[in-house]
Amino acid sequence: MGSIKSRIRRFCRKLHKTREGKGPGVVKTAPIDPEYCEYARYLYSPRRMIMSNFVAGLARGVGMAVGFSLLGAFVVYLLQQLAYKNIPVIGDFLAKIIEAVQARK
Repeated sequence: MGSIKSRIRRFCRKLHKTREGKGPGVVKTAPIDPEYCEYARYLYSPRRMIMSNFVAGLARGVGMAVGFSLLGAFVVYLLQQLAYKNIPVIGDFLAKIIEAVQARK
């Protein structure tokens, strides 16, 4: 079948030789577009795919952790402010939650 580099070279050469509207896999953009060759290198390189997906997953995980932390801190702050204002319904509800937490200790 050939090595990965030779397949990429063949793919890129085929794109450069293909005229617009003719040949295998007719594309809407110009066939000399270097992005096709870069995409082919990406597809045929498992190491590059794994690394890019790994970094994307790390970024997603860190983003979720930071987002949930900020959202949780905001909710706790909001509940504290409601407890300090001593609103009857919410204050009683929060007092029951605090009593339940302290009873488990």
